[in-house]
Amino acid sequence: MATLGARRVMDLELTLPPVGGWEGRLHLDSGAPPAPGAAVLTVGDLALRCRILPARGGLDGPDNPAVVVAGGYGWRTPLPAPGGLFQSASGVRLSTVLAALAGAAGEAYVAPGEVKLGPSYGWDAGTRGRVVLADLVSRGAIPLWRADPLTGSTLFSAWPTRPPADSHGVVDDRALAWGVRYVKLSGSVAAWLPGATVQGVRIARLVIRERDSETSLEAWES
Repeated sequence: MATLGARRVMDLELTLPPVGGWEGRLHLDSGAPPAPGAAVLTVGDLALRCRILPARGGLDGPDNPAVVVAGGYGWRTPLPAPGGLFQSASGVRLSTVLAALAGAAGEAYVAPGEVKLGPSYGWDAGTRGRVVLADLVSRGAIPLWRADPLTGSTLFSAWPTRPPADSHGVVDDRALAWGVRYVKLSGSVAAWLPGATVQGVRIARLVIRERDSETSLEAWES
């Protein structure tokens, strides 16, 4: 059974991608829509630190609140004025830029190795944080970024390698031309996080669905 905080979830669908932020859509079993802000979504043995999105929910039916949650949501929001502008004759440090960027976006992160970005670096006011992160990736300053659901922090490294997940579910069907395996869960949800393998193939993207307390998965190769 999944829960959002202390409230029971009726159904959900969430996607954990190889890079970037993640998002989930769900319905609660009763009551008013929850207030936006930090929350913990628990699916089996997997606890995901997330944010309840503002203006992305409500009542789909009487006493049936819909909720959208996300990891790394702050990177989606426009950065406030004034826009970042950094200059240094010896080279603007990545650490300086990330500290200012994350502070403006309201996101925690684990600092990567230091890199010099050249004599100047900045962004326009109103630019979304993920656009700046994409630019840093294109410059080779960071290899990638992803919102880690376990810690709630942004990491600049790929999902770590995990043990095979085969013993925690049954592959009901496959569409190998699309690189996806459809799994009926029988054990740990956390065992299926990206970085694990199924049938000898590394999982890059995981889709989790739950309805009537039954959990199914889509394990994607890319």
